[in-house]
Amino acid sequence: MNSLLKWGTGLLIYICAMPLFTSCQEDDANFKVYQYPVPQVASISPGSGYVGTKLYLKGKNFGAWKQAVTVLFKGDTATVDSCADSLIVVTVPKTAVSGKVSLKVWTHSVDSVGTYNVMPLPTIVSVTSNNSIGANIAAPGDEVTIIGTSFGTDFSKVSVSFNGTPAVISSLADNKIVVTAPDAYASGSVIVTVNGVSLTGTALLNPNVKGDITIFYLKNYQQPFTHADWLDGEKGSSGGWCRPSSWTINSAMKNQINPGGTLHTGGMDFNKDKVNGNLCMQAGWGNDSQGNVLTNGKMYQTTTLPAGDYKLEFTVPEGGYAGGSNVYFAIAKGDSLPDVGNVSVQSMKYIKNFLPSTTNRFEFTLSEKTQVSIGFVATMLANSWVRISSIKLTLE
Repeated sequence: MNSLLKWGTGLLIYICAMPLFTSCQEDDANFKVYQYPVPQVASISPGSGYVGTKLYLKGKNFGAWKQAVTVLFKGDTATVDSCADSLIVVTVPKTAVSGKVSLKVWTHSVDSVGTYNVMPLPTIVSVTSNNSIGANIAAPGDEVTIIGTSFGTDFSKVSVSFNGTPAVISSLADNKIVVTAPDAYASGSVIVTVNGVSLTGTALLNPNVKGDITIFYLKNYQQPFTHADWLDGEKGSSGGWCRPSSWTINSAMKNQINPGGTLHTGGMDFNKDKVNGNLCMQAGWGNDSQGNVLTNGKMYQTTTLPAGDYKLEFTVPEGGYAGGSNVYFAIAKGDSLPDVGNVSVQSMKYIKNFLPSTTNRFEFTLSEKTQVSIGFVATMLANSWVRISSIKLTLE
């Protein structure tokens, strides 16, 4: 009997010591469950904002265990980031819509503690300059127009920077921002910040700042390369030949037959590197339809460059030429490259039979804005090939 009394007393002490969940007192040998106080919300802030941002509930009787707290945005559950007895911090769920905010702490539910207006996230559609050379070039002082959505009209809540350099906003509408390109900014992306949300727009080139400008004038110029859509029969089980996107290739360059296919393609291969691809010129090994010879094949891009001093570089991871092959990397004025026999006369600059496993380069100068074509032209005898992994254009 004494043992039983000791055991019962110990159990009573243990139950009464449990924190938060229950509290007990002995009243005629009956135990009463602890009742938590009703949570009281004094305010929620802010009253509007974007999905993914923070909402703060201030008040009392929240407790300190966030697992006991549920906050709903018109029925959608928010993530509770933290909870103190007087402050709850939550993240507005991605599916939230405007309406009432509800709260539940333990067993107490408050149907509405306030309302929250979900604002549409801002977007950037385009960034263009009024520079006469091109819309992606902005000299200091040029006017740059940013088209988008949900910018608002409050100047105090919107800012614009050019690769980190602040720009002055001259006009602001909900769908358009006009700014002045700042002095001495580094070429790079235009960043628009609206109510604390940062958006990355198109990169702009400052023609007064020297350095790597490839991204502004060439496309698909380094690994990972992209290709035009595969046609039926082009892609074999182990990869295949294809046409590089954004490059002009003539019919002679389409001298390869894909594994398991009958279509003649070329200019780019995924056989050596299926992930990154290579720009490629090749003749021989029974893969072409022109007597195992690539004759006057061309692969190039046409762009317009402002006046200045430039350097062109390209990297060749591998290659080899049969005797009598003539392979050029060249830049020429106009919208195409010259034929192999005219490269030395019509090109501004060129490199012939460039070496594999090296980075090749040449420099050139333009005295005025000029349309130029940059790329490769080749006549290759059987069992010749060359693969290119990157091209770089630098303003000196």
